[in-house]
Amino acid sequence: MKTHFLLRLGLCLFFLSPALAQGPSAQQIFQEGVGLYKAERYAEAKVRFERVLRAQPNYAPARSFLARTNLAIAKGGPKLPGLDQKLQGLMLPQLNFDEAPVGDVLDFLAKRVTEISDGKVGANVIFKGTEEERARPITMQLRNVPVTEAFRYVTEVSRLQLRYEPHAVVVSSRVRNVTPAASATSTPGGQKSPDLSPAASRVFGQ
Repeated sequence: MKTHFLLRLGLCLFFLSPALAQGPSAQQIFQEGVGLYKAERYAEAKVRFERVLRAQPNYAPARSFLARTNLAIAKGGPKLPGLDQKLQGLMLPQLNFDEAPVGDVLDFLAKRVTEISDGKVGANVIFKGTEEERARPITMQLRNVPVTEAFRYVTEVSRLQLRYEPHAVVVSSRVRNVTPAASATSTPGGQKSPDLSPAASRVFGQ
C-alpha cells in the first residue's frame, strides 16, 4: 500500500514539474526581457525571449517581443541614452542666484548634477564663450525643475547657445545675424554691452 502511494505521488510530481518550472520562472524571464527591451538593451532582451520560447514555444507575447527586438537590432542595435535624456530625469528642488556670473552658475549646476545623482551622472560643462560672457551676471529663481530646463534657462537669459554632446554640456557664444538696423545701434568693434559689469553679489541656493 505504501509503495503504491509513493509511486502515485512520484507520477504526480513528474507531470507537474514542467508546469512549475516553466510557469513562474518563464514569466519572470519574460518580464526581464521586456524591461531590457524598453531600456533599448536589445541584445540582452533577445537572449531572454529566446530562453522563454525554448521552454514555452507557443508563448505569443515572447514571440512578438522577439520579433520587435530583432527588428530593433537590424535597425542599428542597442542605443544608449544621451546626456540630455539623463539630465532630464534629474530634478533640482531649488535654485536661487542674484547677479551671479554665468560661469559660476554653470559650474554650480555641474556640481549639483553629481550630488543629486549620487555620482551616477556627470555633466562636464565646456564653456566656449568669451571671458566677458562668462562674467555676465544673471538673476534667477527656479523651483522643482529638470536639470535640462535649468541649463536652458541659464543660457537663454545670458544670451548664450546650448548643445549636448555625449559626455558634456557645451555652452558657446550665440551666432548673430547682424542686420543694417542692428549694426547701426551696435557698439564699435562688437564691444560688450553695458550690462556686462562685474557681479556685485551672488547667492547659491540648494
